[in-house]
Amino acid sequence: MSAHELIISGLRAGAGGREILRGIDLTVRSGEVHAVMGPNGSGKSTLSHVLAGKPGYEVLGGTVTLDGVDLLALEPWQRAQAGLFLALQYPVEVPGVALRDLFREAFVAAGRSTAGLDELGPFDPGQLPLVEHRPDDHRGPPVTDASTWASTSSDSSPSISRCGRSS
Repeated sequence: MSAHELIISGLRAGAGGREILRGIDLTVRSGEVHAVMGPNGSGKSTLSHVLAGKPGYEVLGGTVTLDGVDLLALEPWQRAQAGLFLALQYPVEVPGVALRDLFREAFVAAGRSTAGLDELGPFDPGQLPLVEHRPDDHRGPPVTDASTWASTSSDSSPSISRCGRSS
């Protein structure tokens, strides 16, 4: 296991008596970025909600560990405290609150280091890496930058993000 990693193994989950996730396997190590893509109804939001511990979803099998700890055994607030949270694709803007300041307050409240936050520059979609299009991954066109992605995505799915941690 690396210093920080999320390991999903054989995850099966559903809602309303319907199985939606059927054996998801994914490992995300510290510093890696993964895009979960697929057509509407393929389980992207379900995966995010299950990882975050949203009520109404049932885990039917598999395991999820965050830094070696059983994530599924934690309450949602404990998952957030461990650094896992949902970031919406189209977040609501709060006038006068910079994302950097929001992270700083969250880190301070959790007793974590804010080192590195001031080094974050403004978001520049042109600096996003190109994503290779593989037809078996999703049904849409290749995603090359934020503007293309926003215009081709009809899903307002949340994404899972990880706050920085002091080692």
